[in-house]
Amino acid sequence: MTESAGGLKLIRLHPSLPSDKTLALLKLTATNKDVIGYVLDFGLESKIDSQNNKINQAIQWKSSDISFVKSQSSKPVVVKGIMTAEDALIGVKLGADAIWISNNGGRQMDTLPSTISVLKSISQAVKKANPKVEIYVDSGIRRGTDVAKCLALGASICFLDRPVAWGLHYAGKEGVE
Repeated sequence: MTESAGGLKLIRLHPSLPSDKTLALLKLTATNKDVIGYVLDFGLESKIDSQNNKINQAIQWKSSDISFVKSQSSKPVVVKGIMTAEDALIGVKLGADAIWISNNGGRQMDTLPSTISVLKSISQAVKKANPKVEIYVDSGIRRGTDVAKCLALGASICFLDRPVAWGLHYAGKEGVE
């Protein structure tokens, strides 16, 4: 994958978007070289439901949505908001190209586990089921040693937010660099 002048983009799709709008967005971005994939965020109160039943939310993704997105584009589909090996394996079974372990920064519920505490069990289960599926992780990553730990526990990619925001606030672009 090479970066273009416009930067690489993951498009976050939302389950409340009407299907015709989602289809239009997929068609619009399917050939855009800057778009490298689509993110379906299952969030904190959602579970991937292999029976297409709604769990804990009035609006959420269904398992068939993963295959729908994959049928509309050859770009990878990332399942985000995964915090258990069981949910990760369902995502793999349904064709996800990457599993994104995220507790959304832990802001939503104080009792959620940290992403690093579930990373090893999820990455081991996913790699056993399909070694080609990538593992992404965010939340709680503050320094290089956190990144090294996540990579050692099976992450393919670590996403940083807070340190970047702090650097940006402190000194703009130079602060981030």
